Amino acid sequence: MFVDSLPAGRSCHWGNNGESTIRQSAERKKEKLLMSKKEDVRKDTYSVVVDYTKTLAEMVWAGNYDLFSDDFNNNNSMKKIKFSGSSHTKVVLELVLVHFNKPEVGSSEVLAEMKLSNLRPATLPELLAVGTTYPELQRQFQIIALGFAKALMNDNAVAPYLSSDCGKRKLGFDYYPGYWHSPCCFLAVAVAE
Repeated sequence: MFVDSLPAGRSCHWGNNGESTIRQSAERKKEKLLMSKKEDVRKDTYSVVVDYTKTLAEMVWAGNYDLFSDDFNNNNSMKKIKFSGSSHTKVVLELVLVHFNKPEVGSSEVLAEMKLSNLRPATLPELLAVGTTYPELQRQFQIIALGFAKALMNDNAVAPYLSSDCGKRKLGFDYYPGYWHSPCCFLAVAVAE
């Protein structure tokens, strides 16, 4: 690299191992960025039983929510949903809550982090199992299941979530935005290798 090809006000010095300090500095910045990204993501694991013998309505009622979206009762698309997984069985799963320590996070970043961590986004039955098994968890932060983002409301993609509204436990749908705001986390499931 020639000195005159550097940005104005920058000079190039060579380190002991023959690499330029600019290259070493760039690598250190990259390492710090990767370290900060690791620190920005926290994962907590919860064990649940997903009961596929129940209908959607039974799964919702088992959660004993104070508030829930009318779409769970009145939407014809919801009534036609067939859940993947083991129909007519109960399955024990280890679910992971992925938290991002930042004010907002993009859906693509969430999905990329899950993929890197060998996780997949959780489905609606898995989300409902968390609400039933750990009813107080949603009072701490909104829990979103991106594995069930469907076009249910006026052809707009929506994702189911658990949250708290004025102290009441809520199950609802939110439009699938490009960015999600804190405090929220994303429910995921480990992918078998």
